[in-house]
Amino acid sequence: MRASIAIVVSLALAATALTASASQTAAPVWEAGSHFTATLHQRSNLWRLHPADGQDLAVTVPPGCGDAPAIPEGVWLLVHRGDGLVLQAPSSVPLPDGHEGAVEVRGCGGGDDALHLPAQLLDLLAEHTGAIHVAD
Repeated sequence: MRASIAIVVSLALAATALTASASQTAAPVWEAGSHFTATLHQRSNLWRLHPADGQDLAVTVPPGCGDAPAIPEGVWLLVHRGDGLVLQAPSSVPLPDGHEGAVEVRGCGGGDDALHLPAQLLDLLAEHTGAIHVAD
């Protein structure tokens, strides 16, 4: 009887150790780059919005709105800063040397290094988007 109790206790301790070890090596629930509510396809200047209701919206930025800067691929956060919007790179986005990890987002017009968008798209992004997947 003592031997069977000792075996049961040993098995219980081993199972607890295995469970603790497995929980430490399990993949995180959130993966960088997996959660976003809009996609920018830079080559075609096409935006695809992914609202919670499931009705995707595709918007192409017209020529003449402003030259878009090259933005490194990855998931960027859209943050309100002062009276404007900024794409902010989280630490998971690989940046080229010298890139500050932030791109201002403004309305059409202007020759600066900001990302220029039509007013309606800018409003939609500001209201409904928190993270943007920037693709080629």
